[in-house]
Amino acid sequence: MNQITTGPRVPADSPSVLLVDDEIRILNSLKYLLEKQGYVVDTAQGGLSAKAKLSLKKYDVVLLDLIMRDI
Repeated sequence: MNQITTGPRVPADSPSVLLVDDEIRILNSLKYLLEKQGYVVDTAQGGLSAKAKLSLKKYDVVLLDLIMRDI
């Protein structure tokens, strides 16, 4: 099973981003790059997972793949 890697720690008051994609490699790459720039990044592997995360937390930005199998 593929796992999302973790990047550097960032301050909790940094802008929050939700990344949504069904390809784990893209999630890992973007998460690493954004965290390196100081963003707090959560990931969702697909649309259904993103809907669940959005119901629990507000994000400053959501970046998503528009073509995913589950939406």
